[in-house]
Amino acid sequence: MLSVSHFDPPDLKRALKEMVAAYESLFKSTRQRSYRDIGMSLEKKFPAEVEAEAKEQCEKALLIAKKIGAHRFEPVNQDVLSKILAVESNHNDVMTMINEAIATDREIGFKFSGPMTLGALSMLADDPETREKSVAEGEMILKQECVSHNYLCFYRDAIDACLNAGDWGGVERFATAAEIYTDEQQLPWMDLRIRRGRALEKWGQNGQDSKVATELEDIRQTAISVNFNTIVPMIDAVLAN
Repeated sequence: MLSVSHFDPPDLKRALKEMVAAYESLFKSTRQRSYRDIGMSLEKKFPAEVEAEAKEQCEKALLIAKKIGAHRFEPVNQDVLSKILAVESNHNDVMTMINEAIATDREIGFKFSGPMTLGALSMLADDPETREKSVAEGEMILKQECVSHNYLCFYRDAIDACLNAGDWGGVERFATAAEIYTDEQQLPWMDLRIRRGRALEKWGQNGQDSKVATELEDIRQTAISVNFNTIVPMIDAVLAN
């Protein structure tokens, strides 16, 4: 639980350090089911804002989930791993990983992590049809009252999927959905993603604008200050043009 205390306000590097320490302690013990549960916590409480060092821990959690037959926890680790693979491997490996996660979700019950993995697919897919279908299905499933992490993870990834596609209306739709979902208990990491999504949307729609550039630079510096580095590259890309 110590790691969770570093999420609001976010100190992601410290949170990851504490989470990994918990992983290693449990991995050396016989409490492998608890180790599997921390794999779930890493995805739920550290929602894909993981550094590459998390890869080993997610791989261990995935192997243990398979070993003890806790199949519902496989997709949540594959979701994180697919995003790490997107940085370091070829596209086929990425799609194999995330499609395997979605197939498992369909077998065990889609409300536990199905929208989460569909959101990842929408962000990782390089063809419009796959992106559009996964977004549409994710939205439909979320109307059926799913486990809470699905809403956070799906909206997060759907915003980026729409940014990648230049779907500015979609960016605003999912930013608004995320804003409404977290209205009663705001989450700093989500608030920053919403700000980033809307600022990039304005940049995409209106071209270079000094006020938007200032807003993006402020978001960039805030993200860097709390080691929220995964949201920085897209900002750097537009500011470099």
